[in-house]
Amino acid sequence: MSSFNKKIIQNNFSKASEYYEDHALVQKFASTNLINQLTNFIKISDFTNKTILDLGSGTGLVGHELNRLKIINDDYKNNFFFEIDLSLTMLRTSQNKSLKINADIENLPIKNNQFDLILSSFALHWLNDFNNTIQNIAKKVKPSGIIAVAIPNQNSFINFKKNNPFHLNNLIENNVISLTLNQTKLEVLKTTNNYFQQNFPNQISALKYIKKIGANYSHYNHFDDPQNNSRKKFTDYKDFYKKNLQNPTKKFTIDWQIDYLFLTKI
Repeated sequence: MSSFNKKIIQNNFSKASEYYEDHALVQKFASTNLINQLTNFIKISDFTNKTILDLGSGTGLVGHELNRLKIINDDYKNNFFFEIDLSLTMLRTSQNKSLKINADIENLPIKNNQFDLILSSFALHWLNDFNNTIQNIAKKVKPSGIIAVAIPNQNSFINFKKNNPFHLNNLIENNVISLTLNQTKLEVLKTTNNYFQQNFPNQISALKYIKKIGANYSHYNHFDDPQNNSRKKFTDYKDFYKKNLQNPTKKFTIDWQIDYLFLTKI
């Protein structure tokens, strides 16, 4: 179980909101793939008078894709679209025609059995309690409704973890996801995976990119080290920057492994 400070997450994404869509390339990639694959499970022409929920909607990337396929914002279909995000600033940035709700995914202010379709892209890895939250989300979807999720898995940015001292937060392990799904009243329709690679001139530019998309959260605080080695960490940081500033053209790659889960309520 993680222990995220939600105020820090909220603040980081709020700061990034203005230019988020200029930099959120992997998030756009995941949203597009999620909605494209969703069409294997819903017939768009028949998807009318439905309620749709986007969890961790951010600036509205999933909504953009729903609009592209005319699942929302097409008056004759009468679909009702809701966006929920921890950051009010991110919600205000979204231009989608939706009911916007500023709330934490882990404390959803909605009744059970309300939605025909629940979506989430690049948000559920910020949960403190993945198991309980997924079980709660399962209660919000109607019987036979669909939950579609895109989530980076534990094999993402391995090279980042090996080559810098910043201790990026760990992503949810695959066995945890499998165990959680086995404990819910959800049937797995399909799971897929794909790879996304981003290339940078050097590691420092990659770190700056992480900050630009609001994902600059670390569980590790070197000023509150239980082993009292904050001096060593400071030296590690200094050596890291010195090495990279002396090698500004040493190219660096962030690699993403993305899982897509398509579920239905039994």
